[in-house]
Amino acid sequence: MVRLHVPALVLAGLMGATSAAAEAVRLNQYALVLPGNLPHLMHTIRDHRAELGLDARQSAEVDAILIEIPTKIRPLFRKGEEIEKAISADVLTGHVGPDLKARLDALQTIKREAAEVHIACIARVRAMLSADQYQRVLTLAQTETK
Repeated sequence: MVRLHVPALVLAGLMGATSAAAEAVRLNQYALVLPGNLPHLMHTIRDHRAELGLDARQSAEVDAILIEIPTKIRPLFRKGEEIEKAISADVLTGHVGPDLKARLDALQTIKREAAEVHIACIARVRAMLSADQYQRVLTLAQTETK
């Protein structure tokens, strides 16, 4: 069974989110480490560029990351969603076969790959920003997830 984070979906709708943004919010529910625990810092940086005082190099890097990371992580989340829904449907209808362990392992592998992309992105962001900028991003991200 899929549990969607309703406040996040409502917020996305109220903010006039595009269908791609709404999909991103929905797909985040398939993360191994949920955004409430490991926030998506790029959303915060995107929304607070001026406040963070990004220079031209940093701004260009942010633009590159905002294009690159979703193209890596969303297919993993979609695949995780597909596997999870298939497992759930089989379990709920009593059609659990001998391949359940392998399918659970595949789901775990997909979620781990997505988590590794997310963690690498955070490391990239941390290296790109000054210590003060990074601390400000963390503070803003924590405020936004509450």
